Amino acid sequence: MNPTRLILFAFLSFLLTGCGSSGGGSSSTLLDKILKRDQLDTFSSAVLAAGLADELDEEGPWTVFAPNNQAFDVFTQEQLDALLANPAALEDAISYHIVAANLKTSDLENLDRVQTIQGSFIEINGAGDSLRVNDAIIKTRNIGANNGTLHIIDRVLTP
Repeated sequence: MNPTRLILFAFLSFLLTGCGSSGGGSSSTLLDKILKRDQLDTFSSAVLAAGLADELDEEGPWTVFAPNNQAFDVFTQEQLDALLANPAALEDAISYHIVAANLKTSDLENLDRVQTIQGSFIEINGAGDSLRVNDAIIKTRNIGANNGTLHIIDRVLTP
């Protein structure tokens, strides 16, 4: 694991074991779901660095299209570091993965596009196992949270 990802992972671990606990209750927010999935370590780091953690911990409703760790492999370490160092650009990029509605795949199959909180639209294509958002395939679907739905995708979305 490279040094930047190691530091971000350590920070995430601190949040999960320390100050991230709200005490009691069995409900999990989208933020909880994202932070607890190893396959979303890079996306988790980006959400935190972009300042969007509070939003995904609030009521919603939200739908998050979270790129898995492999989706970020198309970027060099220098590109990732530059993005993490620019909070405004990072917020813009991560906001493009979030929709202000609770959309399951059955809902998405009936739509042509959805507007993200960033303001741009994501194109919806296909159905069933070939359902896509832009060019990304939804690999893991309909992960429910008390404030929305998480879908894990195989590519980073760009407007």
